Amino acid sequence: MTVPAPPHETTPSADALTARQQQILLLLQKGKGNKEIASELGIHVGTVKQHVVALFKKLNVRNRTMAVALSSSLADPAASLPVTGPADLSAHTTAAVQATMPAASSLLEKRPCVILSLSIGPRDEQAPLPDGLSIDARQQGARRLHATLAAQAYDHDAILLARRGSAAEIIFGVQRTGEHDLLHALRSAQAVVSDLAQTVPAAAAFLHAGLTAGLAVASMRPQGGWTGEAIASAGFSTARTLSDQAPAGHLQFDESARTLMQSVGIGLSGGLLPVQNILPLDELHHLHAHDRQPDGPLRGRSLELSTLYTLLERAQRFGGALALVSGEAGMGKSHLCRAFSERCRKDGLQVIRWRCQPADTSHDSPPSALLLCDDDPRPHRLDDLLAALKAPDTPAVVIPAVVIIDDLHWLPPSLQTRLFEAVTLRLAAPAAPGLLIILAQRRLRPAQRAQLPADGPMVATISLHRLPQDTIAHLTADRLHSLPASSPACQQIARQAHGVPLFAVELARQSGHLPPASGSVRSLPLSLLSLVSARLDHLGLNRRLLWAVAHHRSALTAKNLTAILHLSLPETESAIERAILSGVLAAGPDGTLAFNHPLLRAVIEYLALDKPLS
Repeated sequence: MTVPAPPHETTPSADALTARQQQILLLLQKGKGNKEIASELGIHVGTVKQHVVALFKKLNVRNRTMAVALSSSLADPAASLPVTGPADLSAHTTAAVQATMPAASSLLEKRPCVILSLSIGPRDEQAPLPDGLSIDARQQGARRLHATLAAQAYDHDAILLARRGSAAEIIFGVQRTGEHDLLHALRSAQAVVSDLAQTVPAAAAFLHAGLTAGLAVASMRPQGGWTGEAIASAGFSTARTLSDQAPAGHLQFDESARTLMQSVGIGLSGGLLPVQNILPLDELHHLHAHDRQPDGPLRGRSLELSTLYTLLERAQRFGGALALVSGEAGMGKSHLCRAFSERCRKDGLQVIRWRCQPADTSHDSPPSALLLCDDDPRPHRLDDLLAALKAPDTPAVVIPAVVIIDDLHWLPPSLQTRLFEAVTLRLAAPAAPGLLIILAQRRLRPAQRAQLPADGPMVATISLHRLPQDTIAHLTADRLHSLPASSPACQQIARQAHGVPLFAVELARQSGHLPPASGSVRSLPLSLLSLVSARLDHLGLNRRLLWAVAHHRSALTAKNLTAILHLSLPETESAIERAILSGVLAAGPDGTLAFNHPLLRAVIEYLALDKPLS
């Protein structure tokens, strides 16, 4: 979606509000009505209305939702950014894109997002151009810049703020949060560089880029998706400042983006990032999604490791064997594959491990995929893997004992089919010694399973499920180092993670910002907010339903939810059934609703700004 950016104007400041107006603004953020505000502050309702009108005038807004959207960044800009952001973010001006009053059915929500800002030459159109950049080249480059970013916004459900002149911002994650929004932002910058280098080389040399990650406040539809009515984030100003400070031909990112890169494994060879947070734009193609490096041993998967060893022994004695490893995001599939690979190598066996990268989803190009191989830092195409799977023509060729193909879910379906065909042919071919192939992905669909050999002595299906709380506590202690598994901090993380290893790892990484054992949530790592939001956006559940269950401290059933959701009883029951079937909610014997995972509730409660029970 492309949104014309508003003309530059002075952004209202929270400091311009009186102490009473700031109190009222804070209560508006909590969803309080005029009567509730009057009762809490001990003043008359009419006085509250007068303060609200004056507050709207000072903030230059027309309604409560717009005031809250703007003030969520104004009152405390750091609150709209991840807890790992730089300390001086409050010095940046908050940017807001505002339109008409949000509809009654819209919800105000904090959204995990990534913001990329690009400009050709100085952002100020009145500033003199640097030597080598003509006005004509800048104008031509600006057209190409906007056209390329518009295509990227279409491909990745992003929002493009097309500014006059030669600058633009593109925000990922508001329309629909994805696990690889940061990677998509980097690829978008790479696409602009590549296009300008081919069409307007004189402009490409003067491209500046800035990248940040954090939270935006946006009006959202109950089933997900931006309403197009209100969006605000301190990140817009941050990204522009980073872009302005970046040398020509470079991208500069802040600590918020760096922390998220490290959490999701994005980096150069080996997952490393430059110390100065600056990268040449023509080197962005070297950035890939690498492994999340573990801080401790593999825990709680001894049975799965034993199954893989048994298959390996059978493969070496009788021929080819196949292991199908599956599990939801964060269950430790890659850690299991890596641990097995390392132990096999210690035993003197040759292992080749391939890791699939998120596919290029551009609609104007055929399905493609990149893969990384442990033994070769260069990115590979699927054909390289298929060639490696073919049985050798001569006995002189060394046959690996184990081939691991991880993160298979990132391959487009058509490429998965080609891979499964190659795996089936390879396992049917005579080989000595035998070969063990391990395929790891989140979910093996029935249609995919039908393409592969049936279960038997030489084929095993390994499903990774949640780990016991005691195991999660020990896993947490591995990350916190100085604390034992029995410590309150490790036990609290274990309860919040509720059996999901990745949740425990990320909570331990941000152990100073843990969700409290009870009461309201203060803050959560952006990596977890993004992961959970991506899952919820994919499911398309009724957000008002989830918010009501998260915020209501007493039991809720379908009957008393109808008024909250503004739906009929059959519509409410349908929304509840979908949430239960997705595994997000569970219903007790009396029909009362609860979350299946405590962290889901914590994330939804943290991101919600509207009061769901009004």
